[in-house]
Amino acid sequence: MAGLGSLWRGVKSLFAIFPEREFHYRARGKVQYFSISGATQFGLVMLVAMGVGWSVFATFFFVTFDRVLREKEIEVVQARKGQKQLLAEVARFNHRLRLVARNLERSRADLLVLGRKGKGTGPGGRRMTAAEREQVARSQKALSAQIKILGGAYRELNKRSANLESGLRTFGSEVETMMAEHTKTKRERNRLRRRVLVLRKEMRDMLSVQGRIVVRLDTEAKKSIEQAENVIAMTDLRPAVLLAQITTDGVGGPYTVVSSGEPGGLQDRMAKLTLRVRRLEMLRRVIRNLPLGAPLDTYRQTSGFGRRRDPFRGTWSSHHGLDFVNKPGTPVMASAAGTVVWSGWRGGYGWMLELDHGMGIRTRYAHLQKILVGKGQKISFRQKIGLLGTSGRSTGPHLHYEVVVNGKQVNPIKFITAGKYVFKN
Repeated sequence: MAGLGSLWRGVKSLFAIFPEREFHYRARGKVQYFSISGATQFGLVMLVAMGVGWSVFATFFFVTFDRVLREKEIEVVQARKGQKQLLAEVARFNHRLRLVARNLERSRADLLVLGRKGKGTGPGGRRMTAAEREQVARSQKALSAQIKILGGAYRELNKRSANLESGLRTFGSEVETMMAEHTKTKRERNRLRRRVLVLRKEMRDMLSVQGRIVVRLDTEAKKSIEQAENVIAMTDLRPAVLLAQITTDGVGGPYTVVSSGEPGGLQDRMAKLTLRVRRLEMLRRVIRNLPLGAPLDTYRQTSGFGRRRDPFRGTWSSHHGLDFVNKPGTPVMASAAGTVVWSGWRGGYGWMLELDHGMGIRTRYAHLQKILVGKGQKISFRQKIGLLGTSGRSTGPHLHYEVVVNGKQVNPIKFITAGKYVFKN
């Protein structure tokens, strides 16, 4: 079980490198999106890695086989040279055997002559003297010794010739085996060469497909970025300023420039797409933290933002929020996720809540009948935080709603309008 747990943690940590990514785009007046799961990203990376690995392996195998083939060719050349040397040595032995045979024939002829002389008759039929018979006996003895030596040499030559012929047959068989291996190696090299060509074509096709996917994703990412920036611009806020205020995870280290590959190539496009996706994710995070929702499900607006006549004195005054009318006890909801930084009575606001949404943006909900959350509490989007009432300086049940950016009240209607655009699409 411990091994399975470790394996599962390893898989989770691996897929954490490839978080699910969503890509928003606008088509026919609607904002749509599609997502690429971590498994799909991991599969694409593994497919590329396998293709590159197999191409490297096949190239290495091809080079190795080519080296082995050259070695086999050298061995075949040496084998043929050795075969020629053996054939030359056999020819020399055959020549020596012919010389020995001729010498033996001469010796037999001389023995026949001496044999006739041994009968005691010389030329013309006369009888040989004792000196002549002794000379004939010595000659016969010398010839017998020579015949014996020649016979031994002849047998030795025959034996060596037989050994050479056997060795030549064995060597010929080895040469034939080497030639067969040489042919097989050539066929294998040609097969690998064809396989490498096929793999290279598959790699080119795969890179082409990936390039088209990257181009499409890049186009959709640019459209989504433009739409997100337009939504933020509708609130009169600057995207660059908000992006700079988002808290990011701690990173650091020395600055080192890394080449993103050939300009315009797949790696370069992937690097640019990664930057765009990162920017899109940050913009989406900004939008999630913006108070784009209305604090009430249904309402009637009575007072707008800016100059108005004071309901108590009748003189002109500044109104820094919006007044939404509904019946007492109507649920008031958070217009964005945030943290409660004020919860309680606040002079003319009556019972009031103030939420901090980060990036210097806060919202205020005043004249409440009841507060349902406490200071320091984390609030989610559309969470019920209070009940509409008429506490404080109020002429009747309504909600006074403010949006504050860097300590200055701004018109909430711009945020609500931008939110309607986002939520509608």
